[in-house]
Amino acid sequence: MQREGSIADSSLLSEARALYRAGNCEEAASLFRQCRGNDCAEALFFIASMILDKSINPRTSEDPEKLLQKSADSGFLPAKYRLESLKEHQASIDDHLAKENEKITPPPSFSEDDILKNNGELSLERRKESVLYYANQGYVNAMYEYGMINLDEECRDVKVGAFWLGRAAQKGHAMAQYELGCLYLKGDGVPKDDLMALLWLGRAREQGIYRAHCQLAKIYTDRKNKFYSPEEGVKLLNQVKELCPEAYMMLAQIYLRDDIVQYDAQKARDYLEKAKSEGVLGAYVEIAKLYISERRYSEALPLLKHVVDRQDGESLYLLAVIFERFSENRDLDNVIDNIDNGRQENDEKAQQIRNEYSNENADTESVLKHSENNVQENSASISNDKKSQNSNQDSLVTDSVIEMFAGIIGDIKDKCYSDIAFELFKKSAEQGFTDAQYRLACICNKKGLSDEAAKWYKKAADNEHIAAMYDYACMLKDSLDNESIPSYSPKPGETGRMPSSFKLVQQSPDRQHGYRYLKEYDNYKPKYHEAFEYMNKAALGGEPRAQYLVSQMYSKGEGVRQDFAQSILWCEKAANGGDLDAQLYMAEMYDKGEVLDVNLQKSVEWYRIVADKGNAKASFKLGKMYFDGRGVPQDYAKAFSLYTKAAEKGYIPAMESLAVCYINGRGCSRDERQAEKYLSMAVERGSDNSVELLASLYMNADSKVHSSAKAMNLLEKEVSLGHTQSMLILSRLYLSGDEVPKNISKGLKLLERVVAEGNREALYELGMIYYEGKIVDRNYRRAVALINDSAQQNYVKALYMMGIFCYRGIGMISKTGDAFDYFRKAGELGYIKAYLALGQMYEKGIGGVCDYHEAANYYRILINANYDKAYSLLANLYLRNSSNIQINYDEAEKWLYIGAKKNIPECSYRLGILHMEEKVRDSSVDLGLKLIRDAAERNYAEALYYLACLFTEGNLFPKDYSRAISYLHRAVGQNHLKSTTMLGKMYRYGLGCEINNFSASDLLSIAAKCGDHEAQLELAKMYRDGAGVDRSYVDAYMWTVLCLSCDNTYRDAINFKNSLLSHLSQRELKNGQIMAIKYLEIIEDNRNKHSEQTDLCQA
Repeated sequence: MQREGSIADSSLLSEARALYRAGNCEEAASLFRQCRGNDCAEALFFIASMILDKSINPRTSEDPEKLLQKSADSGFLPAKYRLESLKEHQASIDDHLAKENEKITPPPSFSEDDILKNNGELSLERRKESVLYYANQGYVNAMYEYGMINLDEECRDVKVGAFWLGRAAQKGHAMAQYELGCLYLKGDGVPKDDLMALLWLGRAREQGIYRAHCQLAKIYTDRKNKFYSPEEGVKLLNQVKELCPEAYMMLAQIYLRDDIVQYDAQKARDYLEKAKSEGVLGAYVEIAKLYISERRYSEALPLLKHVVDRQDGESLYLLAVIFERFSENRDLDNVIDNIDNGRQENDEKAQQIRNEYSNENADTESVLKHSENNVQENSASISNDKKSQNSNQDSLVTDSVIEMFAGIIGDIKDKCYSDIAFELFKKSAEQGFTDAQYRLACICNKKGLSDEAAKWYKKAADNEHIAAMYDYACMLKDSLDNESIPSYSPKPGETGRMPSSFKLVQQSPDRQHGYRYLKEYDNYKPKYHEAFEYMNKAALGGEPRAQYLVSQMYSKGEGVRQDFAQSILWCEKAANGGDLDAQLYMAEMYDKGEVLDVNLQKSVEWYRIVADKGNAKASFKLGKMYFDGRGVPQDYAKAFSLYTKAAEKGYIPAMESLAVCYINGRGCSRDERQAEKYLSMAVERGSDNSVELLASLYMNADSKVHSSAKAMNLLEKEVSLGHTQSMLILSRLYLSGDEVPKNISKGLKLLERVVAEGNREALYELGMIYYEGKIVDRNYRRAVALINDSAQQNYVKALYMMGIFCYRGIGMISKTGDAFDYFRKAGELGYIKAYLALGQMYEKGIGGVCDYHEAANYYRILINANYDKAYSLLANLYLRNSSNIQINYDEAEKWLYIGAKKNIPECSYRLGILHMEEKVRDSSVDLGLKLIRDAAERNYAEALYYLACLFTEGNLFPKDYSRAISYLHRAVGQNHLKSTTMLGKMYRYGLGCEINNFSASDLLSIAAKCGDHEAQLELAKMYRDGAGVDRSYVDAYMWTVLCLSCDNTYRDAINFKNSLLSHLSQRELKNGQIMAIKYLEIIEDNRNKHSEQTDLCQA
């Protein structure tokens, strides 16, 4: 036989469960027993439950407690819970009986006075005493009666009531079974247990309790219930609708939903009319709700009059809604006429309105919310009167309404509709009606009564009103965001608004100050916790906006421990629920790679969803992705179109990008006047960046709108308004002398003003001025102080420069460990050059750590950022041995080949050299020369120099000094030092040209001042010979000393120096050495400027 979990058992269990739900317990037990033969835990549980509920007779071997134990031992949780409940129940019975038996007295005798005191009935206490006596004697009806007495409001003791109902239910009392099932369903006096509710209500239903059908239907039609089975629920209601009027009500509510059966407003109305005819007061309310949603107030008011005398919360709320609408539409008199005359509104227009809300739920709030969101002028009498009303004051209530609702709304003759509505909302709210509490809170909030609003928001929120939870949490959060947060100034380099208590106190310069701050913060923190608690409840209730705000609170650690995983989880739920901010946030997370891994395809999807809703920022972001070709094929026309949509909505970054498109002709024809138009619009909206762009457009001599005067007028106007960015731009113009007369003092003055405001760009730029020492005296200490202040504000260029200062020991700073930290931070903030510096530090072992593997990681980051030089840098690592990367020509060839395919000339050149040196498989000199020529055609200096060397050596080609000079000239134009030295020598000795000592001395002087030792020695010889320069043995000696400072083993330089000694006095030798020392700093600066590779020595 097949064991539990097999297909056969699964089929039997399904059939048995269906029979059990249908009330065929004997047939269900037969099938369960077949499964029980296979030791099926679920079957054992159901058999034991039916025996305990007396639904079936047990067989000889069937002990229900043992069956439950066996099922529980198999891991079936419901059996475990039922067994525990059974044991607890039996223990409580024994305990209760022991206590009650002590109280048992002979049947009480009642005097005439006992009866007369309570209008012919026994007083409650004497009645309880009597019923308890007979219940203890085992009378089932007494047990039920005593249980119900304890559920009564007069002596509310739900646990005692549940106990006695349980005893009566076990003895087969049908109404006790029904009431006990309801208690389990609500969790009132017993633990909330849908399974136990299902079992007891099912037993009551078998005994003909029709209301049990309705309660079971509630379970089956509740989406959140694990026993959700809508077809079964509808079937049960249809079985008893003729016998139980409440079933008509429930069926009507189901037909007004669209998740169980097809929406049918007319059928719902028919069922409600039947329930109404049977005297179900709730039907009056439901029909009134439908009329209100259709604006048929003349028909809703009589229905409410019929039930409002009960002054229950819902009917008062609906009446308040009508008066609130009257205050908006001012048409009460016409409605009263409709009531008096019995006139109906146009049926066709009413049907049109009914069709409009056909997808809405039938609960109070959703029906009325539908009406609020779809205000149309379709109701004939109401809309016509509304157009004719011009008064700014509310109309007064007519005598007809005073007479109709005098008992409810009292003396209201001099009150306006909105005041009446407010009072009715308050009455309803005080009776605990949640929708009224929420609406009253909204009105109070609108009136500025924030304390009263918070009070009613909280009450509604505590009653599980989702919108109230959200609004109350927003009120709390807004008050906290606007509140003065206890301040604490962390040490330089600390970040984060809410550091941990331990970290805060430990890092506080004043330990007592730290503890004082913590005390303040501990008083402040619980408020955020309360805001989070209510926001989280709203989020769990499915409110998308609340889900997004919960995600933000998780992200910021507001009221809850910071948790980015939870933040993304809630944000994704909110985005899927349609919250626009959440969708935009998801797009940005996938775009930036913050928290989530970069996924450009998903980013584009989310941006497109939000852009389609008309969001300007999303349109701009999507346009930028098309412009950059990120996640989508590059498409300037599409980008231009999206930029235009966003710019038309006033989004400033889109205006700026659109202007750039017009300036460069990307996705459109060049039109600088259109660019001027959009930039001017952005400037008017306060964009500092647009000021800079517009000024640059005016300064561009090739622009059709070129006007230095306009640029200066624009900037001076912005400066007069105190705009910092304009001061900074104007200071740059004065300092550079571009398009305006150079004025260093004025430029520095403006720059100092911006620095005084703490602007990080200005701090950096003034620091660089002091560092370079071109327009002011060089001052490293001042430079480091200014740039450090800028770095503290996370300005990436400043962070990078601080890394340079730490590495080079500038301004008394010499910490390579700090250099790593500054470079890393700059890289994390998007400054690619910082990753290059980190890669080179690890490659060269700067700071005592040589790690090619780490260097390779940083070079790969640069490759992903489309930094061309990184391909050759990564390939170079595989051409050298190290402790963690061995020489690997194949890997080097792979990266160089990828770079060459991307038309990166350096990669083409280096790959060509590998072929020339036969370092790769299938090496080919022809292919190598082709690659080198390709690089030379793109003016790559190394390739030009290499070809020049080939033509001067004459190995692969016949010697051709003229072609070599041609290549060298092009390389010199790229500031290539070796080419400069070589070309100088060729002019010196007349190789391929006439001797030209003047040109030679100029070229060799440039190379020598940049530290090329060959050029230095050659220049020294020219000074000795007086060739192209005035003869000077001192200068010759100086350049020889500088040459040897670069390479003290250079034999030619040593011999040349010795030959000079006989021509120099001791004084001249000393002067030459002093001149060499002064030149060393110049050479260092020039080497940085003309260095072929990006190096850490460069700023």
